[in-house]
Amino acid sequence: MAYETDLLRDNPWWQDRRAIDGDAEIAGWERSAVRYDPPLRRSMRYDFEPDNTVIYTLRGPRQVGKTTMIKLQIRDFLGRGVDPWNVFYYSFDRTGGTSGMIDAILGYTRLKKKFGDGEGRTYVFLDEITSVEEWQKGIKWIMDKRMLPNCTVVATGSRAQGIVRAAERLPGRRGRVEGAYDHVLLPMRFAEFAALRDGEIGAFVRGLRERGTAAEVRARLLRGEIPEEADALNLAGMGSLDALLREYLLVGGIPEIVGERARANFIPKSAYSTRLASVAGDWGAKNAERLLAQAGRALVSRLGSGTTWNGLRVEADFTSLSAARDCAAFLEDMSIITVVHRYGKNGAPRIQKEKKIYFQDPFYAHVFNVWADAREDPFAASERFLGDDARIGAMVEGAVASHLVQAAFEIVANKQMFDYANHVMYWRDDRGREADFVLRAGEQDVPVEVKYRNSVRHGELGGLAGFLDSAGTERGVVLSKREIERRRDYSVVPAAVFLALI
Repeated sequence: MAYETDLLRDNPWWQDRRAIDGDAEIAGWERSAVRYDPPLRRSMRYDFEPDNTVIYTLRGPRQVGKTTMIKLQIRDFLGRGVDPWNVFYYSFDRTGGTSGMIDAILGYTRLKKKFGDGEGRTYVFLDEITSVEEWQKGIKWIMDKRMLPNCTVVATGSRAQGIVRAAERLPGRRGRVEGAYDHVLLPMRFAEFAALRDGEIGAFVRGLRERGTAAEVRARLLRGEIPEEADALNLAGMGSLDALLREYLLVGGIPEIVGERARANFIPKSAYSTRLASVAGDWGAKNAERLLAQAGRALVSRLGSGTTWNGLRVEADFTSLSAARDCAAFLEDMSIITVVHRYGKNGAPRIQKEKKIYFQDPFYAHVFNVWADAREDPFAASERFLGDDARIGAMVEGAVASHLVQAAFEIVANKQMFDYANHVMYWRDDRGREADFVLRAGEQDVPVEVKYRNSVRHGELGGLAGFLDSAGTERGVVLSKREIERRRDYSVVPAAVFLALI
């Protein structure tokens, strides 16, 4: 049958386990100037007791490397001797509906029963599952019929609304795990970017992880302390770290973009246009590209500044408040923007108040910026955009926002209930004093202020001091460009050092 032809094409290792080396994603990864293997892949547990079939979801922006991560994991399974028939991959971007999805999975189970040895755990990767409307109904039918016993399933998609919320409709059918069922693959953090671009920094960061001290270093930084590792990194690599941060603000952490820049010292126009088309195609709204261009222009102009949905409507020239809200919700759902709400009573986010909106990855800020004005080459426009100190400061703020979100997720105990809006906020009092961020993930709510300049004066930290007084927090964190200093109730740390260590 036609779907069996697709199965054989997508799983060539069934006939020769070495065929994985010829896979397009694997070959592209091997050719890349930067071979990024996301830590998420190694942190996900795949093996469980035989009676425990587990269903994970994996989401993230398009072209961030979800399929490559899957193929790397498949290569690992095959390399350590897993029966090739126990590994199944299928991309559902060409499957029309639930019945086609069920046919593909049942086709696999029939082939496995016929040709496999029947031993060991099965690993099933359902790529772009959100292309199938109400895919969870098909999975529910498969699970209820016990067609995938002793199995680990990974279902991927680009939008939280399409994958996580659908998976929530599988109560009692996702197995037993200690961590999270739902995972997000985001562009690489600054530490990962710096480690790939500089061998000495890479060795330093790996050393912290191998010694088991990375989490404690992060915890001390977020308590407003300066651990000796921060001092050491600052002394050893501050010049190169600061240059790498500027580079990170230009290219971001999408592996393909980072690799292109490393290979050719340039980013082609196609890298920008491909992501524009991908975002617009995923939204699917009427006039999606035009509406997103309007929103992008407004978001870039308001980067780091407070806004309301009505303010976004006016600045983006949307016809209605709901259009502005829907556009922002879509971009947040796609893991493209981070919406930071105001800190309220008892630490709850005040979602009706002004919010700050940042791009999760710096490259998307450039994508939306050049979309709004096509008169200049995109890469040249991106370099010129970073020629302004105020814009650089706002871009650093955006990088800090996304890193704090990821740090909060790693710190909290109940990862299955994690919502970053409850853990990363900004603070403002009735006198207008403001702290850029408040991290609410440890024992105390910690203010983080970004002052990306060479030296920081105490007199310009009224917002941080106001939060310390009102919340009863002992210490805060101020992020500078180069200054590092322990002060009475806060520490000043270079932003590049802070981002490299959290």
